[in-house]
Amino acid sequence: MKYKQIILLCSVVVFSSMLAACGGSSSDSSSTESTNSNATNTNSNSSGSSTNTGSNSTTTNSSGSTDSGSNTNSSNSSGSTNSGSSGSTSGSSGSTSSNNTDNSGDSSGSGNSTGTETADNCFNITLYSTGTKVEMTHKTTSPEGQLTATSVNTVKGTASFNGKSVIEILSNVTATGVSPSKSTQNNYFTVDNANLIEYYHGSIINVTEPAMAAGKQTLTLTPAMEDRFALSKGQSSTQSYQTRTEGSVMGFPYSTTTDQTKTKKFAGMETVTVPAGTFKSCRFEETVQATTLGKTTTDISTHWVAFGSGLEIKTVAGTSTTELLAANINGSAVTGN
Repeated sequence: MKYKQIILLCSVVVFSSMLAACGGSSSDSSSTESTNSNATNTNSNSSGSSTNTGSNSTTTNSSGSTDSGSNTNSSNSSGSTNSGSSGSTSGSSGSTSSNNTDNSGDSSGSGNSTGTETADNCFNITLYSTGTKVEMTHKTTSPEGQLTATSVNTVKGTASFNGKSVIEILSNVTATGVSPSKSTQNNYFTVDNANLIEYYHGSIINVTEPAMAAGKQTLTLTPAMEDRFALSKGQSSTQSYQTRTEGSVMGFPYSTTTDQTKTKKFAGMETVTVPAGTFKSCRFEETVQATTLGKTTTDISTHWVAFGSGLEIKTVAGTSTTELLAANINGSAVTGN
């Protein structure tokens, strides 16, 4: 799961909130992490919130990666045997109806026992199990400067969001650097463990610092954004969804709706070195077209998700680069493989 994206989203929200308070618009702008959100100096800016979405809160472009392919439920080397207790299964997100998968992938490679590279080992069901705790620190560098975001993420269990039974993950985020902020975020997912699909339904974000941006923001994605891992090298899929952002800053309410179409491709396995270590990882290339208030933008980003742990270790979106500095899952350090 793209914990980084979600976390970084919080920083983005701070920036978006300030724009809203000043009457600015929040349309998806440059590098979308698709994990979306790069706003506030996040992926395309400098702020740690690199989760895709440009300076706006329509965020979450990324996690929904879409790409379905052969579903080789190959072992998640990260101890993710999780009995799927994570309330998984929810094709209920209905996003499959708008999903297109290109199966013209390259079968050459050596990712699994069949001789074909697949992204299934970059999916870790443990990340959605009640009680799991993930701590991460990422650094985003862009022309605007550097932003370091530290997050503590805890899987709380089953909850209700937008009329659906979902898995709730609570994130406490502190960002320092070019755009300092503090926030808490309740993120809502469902998981189809059999087909290796994560569905991101939305988030409720509370920004506490800086004071001028303090406020609450709710992001709702319809249908839920998909992140597919049962993909062979070269496969891609396209999904359309709508993100509604509602909130208030300093007592002033705002609301925006963004229509997004995302295409995500599994480019294969790569070995990547970041401050946290050297990792075998899945490389995903993503293009997101977003339309807000009649304005359409196209963002391109590349994401590396670690084999086994399932954590996003690096993102390049526009002129910003985000890398993992340190992480641990349930107290065990994630140091590379």
